[in-house]
Amino acid sequence: METSFERVWKRVKASEPYDEVEKLKEFILDEMNDAADYTRLARKTGSPHIRRLFASFAAEERRHAKKLQAAAFMHFGQNTVSADREKKNDEERMLGALRRRYTTEQDRAEAYRAAAGNTSKDTLKKLYRELSEEEHRHAETLCSLLEEMM
Repeated sequence: METSFERVWKRVKASEPYDEVEKLKEFILDEMNDAADYTRLARKTGSPHIRRLFASFAAEERRHAKKLQAAAFMHFGQNTVSADREKKNDEERMLGALRRRYTTEQDRAEAYRAAAGNTSKDTLKKLYRELSEEEHRHAETLCSLLEEMM
């Protein structure tokens, strides 16, 4: 049986604004902590098979964190890498340039998609769709590059 406090709490929680940046930071921290836990477990086990298994889990968790960091930067301009890490100006400029290019490629892909839907000319429709797909691939490649750099 649900108490009146629990009913009220559900309403309060439901009315709180959803902060995507904070949620991404939370997910990133969770993934980094998971990677650290699996790394510690890998070091403590005596079994080579289990060590490799935990090491592969740790690597996957680090990849998850990198993907989330790249998403946070691409969508919100938030570099969520730990504050104690030294950042070089060149690296920051490169990350910014990648983000700008990603946004531009996404915008262009959407513009071509919209144009394809608005034209009655079959040749233009085909061209716009083709260009949209290429621009989308460019954006995906830029996102992958950013993931590697994070």
